[in-house]
Amino acid sequence: MKGTCCCCFTNSVRHLVLLLSFFTLVSLFANLLLFDLVVIYSDDLLPDHFKALPIEGSGLKLKLRLKRASNSSLEENLSNGVPVAQDDLESHSLPDFATMALIQSVTDDNQLIKVKENVIGHPIASDEAFTTTTTSRPTAKTSPRVVILTRATKQSEQKIEFGFPSTLSSTTTTTIPSPMNFSEDKVSLSTKNVLSENQDKDVKEIAGKDKEDAGKTADSGAQTMSPIQNNFLRDLEQCSIFVAPGLGILFGHFPMSYTIHQIGAYRVMAIALAVSAITTAVMPFFYQHGFYAIAILRFIHGLTFSIAFTFIGTNAAKWGALKEQLTFITFSVSALPMAALISWMSSNYLLQLEHTVLVFVLHAIATLILLIIWLIFYRNTPQKHRWVNGLELNKIVSGKVNNRVIENKPTVSLIGSVSAWSIWMASFGYFFTLSALFLFLPLYISAVLQTKIDSLGTLIALPFITMLLMHYFAPLVNKCFNFCSLTVKIRVFNTIAFVGAAAVFIVLAALFPNKDTPELLDDKFVEHSLWIFIFTLLPLGLAVNGFYQSAVVVGRYYTQFIVSQMQVPLGLAMTLAPVILFFVTPENHFKYWKIFFVIIAAVLILTAVIFAVLGQGTPASWAERSWDPQAAHKMLDNLEIVGRGAECGIIEMKTIEEYVNGSNSHGVSLT
Repeated sequence: MKGTCCCCFTNSVRHLVLLLSFFTLVSLFANLLLFDLVVIYSDDLLPDHFKALPIEGSGLKLKLRLKRASNSSLEENLSNGVPVAQDDLESHSLPDFATMALIQSVTDDNQLIKVKENVIGHPIASDEAFTTTTTSRPTAKTSPRVVILTRATKQSEQKIEFGFPSTLSSTTTTTIPSPMNFSEDKVSLSTKNVLSENQDKDVKEIAGKDKEDAGKTADSGAQTMSPIQNNFLRDLEQCSIFVAPGLGILFGHFPMSYTIHQIGAYRVMAIALAVSAITTAVMPFFYQHGFYAIAILRFIHGLTFSIAFTFIGTNAAKWGALKEQLTFITFSVSALPMAALISWMSSNYLLQLEHTVLVFVLHAIATLILLIIWLIFYRNTPQKHRWVNGLELNKIVSGKVNNRVIENKPTVSLIGSVSAWSIWMASFGYFFTLSALFLFLPLYISAVLQTKIDSLGTLIALPFITMLLMHYFAPLVNKCFNFCSLTVKIRVFNTIAFVGAAAVFIVLAALFPNKDTPELLDDKFVEHSLWIFIFTLLPLGLAVNGFYQSAVVVGRYYTQFIVSQMQVPLGLAMTLAPVILFFVTPENHFKYWKIFFVIIAAVLILTAVIFAVLGQGTPASWAERSWDPQAAHKMLDNLEIVGRGAECGIIEMKTIEEYVNGSNSHGVSLT
């Protein structure tokens, strides 16, 4: 028995199918992108390439780890000279010798530090609270004294003399050896031993590690190597977790495309949703197995998403009306930025509470729910859907007459089409920009700009919000420019979208911090960078009126094949973007990220120029007669115009007299 749908969706079942298709794509891509946000909340997952900044100070090579919001107040106390309790230090993940106070701990010659009694914490120099007296070094050349900060230790029985300026007694100090000789000379004080045994041990370990590293460097050869060469194997391993999704998309595209055209999208999408849900649910339990284990799971995520653009093309061809092809395609493509927006904003709060496993489980559950809805509601063609009546079916298939222009070999004509290649080149520039932000926007905002974690969810969502607004608003803008040819309009809109986005990235790269401290961040630089990031993707929303519209006009019926091959530029973009970033950023410093922004701008400008020269707004010769009701060629496949029990046809109104006359002409009598 034929089913019926709610009256509000009568003759609009295709729109429900489009909405379901949109959320399935959102779910698949959200599972793929979730790790890019989770990685910044875990020191074990965060690659060393993005974790530490090399800093040299006081003769020791130190690494200043990136600030975390939970540690900001503790670091402020340390830098201001406030003693910190042992419990506070143990509850935070501050590394040894990695605070700003240590870097600024070089004081005047032979200064003695006095601290209050019964305070368990680090001795911190403070001119306002303490008074010191010094003796002269016997040598002519003086050397600054270094105060070493270590983790707080238990209070020892040895009492430390304390007092404020009014009560401090006179003290004397002896010289402390140079920092480069900590392992050889013995640090001593005539009155009290300020540095504990644990501090001495830590100092010796650091000095020993420096000597050991220097020895290894000498054994490996006198030739100095660049940071890229020194850390090649490490970067290769860590880069694999970002490259894996792109490789999965590339390897899975052609098998998935062939399978969809053979058995339909219904079964293939169901399998992709199930595999993506399982992979997402088990990912937190593979963290302990290293980067390569995570890379394998992310590769599987790429395989599941390799169905995307082939599905978008075939779904638009089978379910969209002739005039709705562009709407079906652009709305489905908007699932990519929407996935980042929904996934990252919903997960950020739970990740702050350290519910990492829960975040992955919720994504998996959402995918399974969509799988159930998919199995119940979706069908490969409208002819097989119980809710599609004859009127809607007639609207969907009207004008879709397939002829034998290229028959079963569309690939041959597509490869030889300049218009198709211009579309694919433009899509590469488009996806390269999106991939850079999909993979590294959370890392850049949290690690390079060092913003607070609690505001990260909003900051990473704003660029995608502005892009989506322009993406959905672009068709209205397109209708206001009908005074020129379609080819000119498509080229102009695509150029504005790409060059506009490139200009924003160039401004972002040209932004510099305070001139007095060009190597350090200041508040104005961070604030300006965040404001500019909001508009990085805004111009790209106009690409709907550019190469996307060109794909629909050039291909007509074969638009589905042009859109399907856009999966290859997406896979290449998601593969090359991490490789380029690791190559141009030997250190996680904003001055190297500027190079990456310039590369993004260059790719956008280059692809914009190519499309401006080769892009077309007219049907290709091999697709001109496709989907033409007047086509005289034999149909490639027979369309089932009338479904099971569907009412479809033309109602002809006649008077009784006309009916009688018509019947009599055929020899039929009413009597």
